[in-house]
Amino acid sequence: LLKRDGVFAFVVNLSDTLSSVFKTFRRCMLHHPRLVQLAAVPGFPKSGSGLRNVLVKNGFHIIHHDEGYQVIEVPAETKENCLPWLRKTGILAGFDAMLPLFENRKLAEDFERMLKSCNEPLKHHYVLFAGRKK
Repeated sequence: LLKRDGVFAFVVNLSDTLSSVFKTFRRCMLHHPRLVQLAAVPGFPKSGSGLRNVLVKNGFHIIHHDEGYQVIEVPAETKENCLPWLRKTGILAGFDAMLPLFENRKLAEDFERMLKSCNEPLKHHYVLFAGRKK
């Protein structure tokens, strides 16, 4: 639908974005298999270079590319009980359909404990592209 010389721009997370949250969530699913309500596999691209190849193959000339990390600082007052804060930020969007994190106290406590033991900062790994249609 994009006309010749039209510009297409987007930002997308890469597959290792928020890895500490995804690792913690998978660990919770393994520790509480009876509580799993739904399973999902994130479909984020693995790399910016792979995405670049798809764009070029589909007739785009790359006019801008940026890849980076955005660290998410957990407020000091929520570090001991960050699950409600994570929920408010939207980081956990969709996770509540897979596990009852907010209805099951034991599960919530395990999630908090496992996330702290992960010792990785919360960060988005993103790639931004702008391409002109040839």
